Amino acid sequence: EKVLPVLTVATDPDYSSGSWTNATSIRFTLTGSAASGINRLIDGNQVLTSPITISKPGTYVFQAVSEAGNFSAPVVYEVRFDWTTPVTTLTLKPVASNAIAPYYQTRDGAGIFTITPDNGGAGRSDVTTYYRVDNGDAVVFTGSNYPADLAEGAHTVSVWGVNAAGTVEVPKSIEFSVDTVKPTGLAATVVPSGWTNQDVT
Repeated sequence: EKVLPVLTVATDPDYSSGSWTNATSIRFTLTGSAASGINRLIDGNQVLTSPITISKPGTYVFQAVSEAGNFSAPVVYEVRFDWTTPVTTLTLKPVASNAIAPYYQTRDGAGIFTITPDNGGAGRSDVTTYYRVDNGDAVVFTGSNYPADLAEGAHTVSVWGVNAAGTVEVPKSIEFSVDTVKPTGLAATVVPSGWTNQDVT
C-alpha cells in the first residue's frame, strides 16, 4: 500500500478550526479510507472511536491509520469555547446643578450617559458593543462615538454586547430628557409707580 489513508472530518454544529463557539460541545465524526482498510483513528497516542464529543478547549490532531500501518495527513482542529455572556454597563451622568433629573441641558450624549463595554479578556472572545437611541438603527460603539445631536425631549438609550462566539447580551436601557431651551423670563408691572399709600398690583 503506497497511497496514504485519507481522513475526513465532519462537525456538528458546523465548526471551523480556531473560531469561537458558545456550543456546549462539538461532535466530530471521523471517516478514514485506505486500500488496506482502516485500523484505527487517533488523536496523538489516543485511539478514538468515532464520533467523538469534545467539550474542552484545546488543539486536537486527528489521523487515520491503515491496516498496512500508514498514517493519513493530520487534520488539526484548534477548539475554542466561550460560554460567558457579555456584560455592558450603562449609567446616567449627574444633571446640571440647576436641573432636575432626568432633564439634561445638553444634546451631546457624552454629557448625558456613559457606556462601559465588556472587553472580553483571557480565555474569552472579543466583544462588539452596540447602542441604540429610541427606535433608531443599532450603532457599533467605538469608545467615543456617542450621539452628538440629540433632539429635544424624551429619549431611551439601549446597549448590549455580542461576543465572537455569538452570545448576545440582553439589552440594558435608560431614559432621560433633553431640555436646552431656556424658559422665558417673568415680567412684572408695578402700578402705581413711585411712593403710594394704595395697594400695589
